Amino acid sequence: MLFREKRIELVQRSDLEELISESIEEGREIDYKRDLPTPQTEQKKEFLHDVVSFANTTGGHICYGITESNQLPEEIVGVTTAGIEEQILRMDSWLRDGIAPRIAGTRIVKVPVAEGRVVVIIQIPRSWSSPHLAKPSSQFYARNSAGKYQLDVAEIRTAFVASESMGQQIRSFRADRLAKLIGNDFAIDFTGPAQVVLHVCPLISFTPGFQVDLAALSADERFRTQPGPLGANQEATSSRFIFDGRLLVSSRDSEPQTSHASSLFFRNGAIETVNSQLLELDRRSRFISEQIEPAVNETLEAYLALLSHFGVTPPWVVMLSLLNVRGYQMESSSLPYLSAKPIDRDHLILPEVLLDDDAGPITRVMRSSYDILWNACGMARCFLYNEQGDWTGRVGSD
Repeated sequence: MLFREKRIELVQRSDLEELISESIEEGREIDYKRDLPTPQTEQKKEFLHDVVSFANTTGGHICYGITESNQLPEEIVGVTTAGIEEQILRMDSWLRDGIAPRIAGTRIVKVPVAEGRVVVIIQIPRSWSSPHLAKPSSQFYARNSAGKYQLDVAEIRTAFVASESMGQQIRSFRADRLAKLIGNDFAIDFTGPAQVVLHVCPLISFTPGFQVDLAALSADERFRTQPGPLGANQEATSSRFIFDGRLLVSSRDSEPQTSHASSLFFRNGAIETVNSQLLELDRRSRFISEQIEPAVNETLEAYLALLSHFGVTPPWVVMLSLLNVRGYQMESSSLPYLSAKPIDRDHLILPEVLLDDDAGPITRVMRSSYDILWNACGMARCFLYNEQGDWTGRVGSD
């Protein structure tokens, strides 16, 4: 589909004209409409049916301000800019309140096409919490080459099963990657025996055939100036292509053959970043509580911004793991007598965290993972948050 070749925010009139010149037929992935929906009940229902039909299939775009004939785009007429912001806010409200469960990652953009006129494009991602229901009618819809259609009972059941299998694919990906790290089956050797591992997996990454152009990504200035691997943001890195994707490595001059941090960008858009230095205080089995979580927060924010820049949209699944940490003990730089206990197992595989486009600050959504990490060290909760649940980054800052 044409819009998959560029970020939706960069679409121009020339791209819309190409839809006409190339006779891009509406159907499974795109729909053309002359006018925006009005607040009338039937038009609201139609709008929600259109949106859920894309989310329940492969995702797609609705283009308001383009006429069609026999499913082919005919003319770019645009919609008036008078009152356009109010209309977009109304559609946003419908998207938020009229669909169950809510669809993460939808975007609405305006493309100027003439003086006082724009084409409004709604981008709907393929959803991994499908099937979605349009609340006003309590109906499920999907799409085929002829447009949207209502799902029958068997199709609804199949959609629920497919949604469950996506979670299993992500867990299998994580298990395979962690097994390689534990078994030293990796492209580099790490300086320490224990590692902090962060996986960022966009759900779209597990769509058959989805790939990120890693060559284009590597050449982009945004990629080259991004912070480096987990906990190594200010250090020099080297990079190279390997079988799995694009590898970034941080090494000390005194140990050029080994690395204490790396990031691996997979072709499907997933990211794996590893750090062994964060768990080695004075080369002993101790780690500072104020170092791991801030490093994860900073790296995660940078990588999510990078994925968004390249059009790899939410939702994303974030997974934090600590490997080979039996007997390791947490300490604090601000509270010398932190009463933490040694970790009692080889690996801490923390639960997945789902981030969508309105999840809020990273520090808030990651708190459940940090609490479990501190529980594993014998503590009641992560004390880098105060009693009100606000992030402070320091122990004892209530």
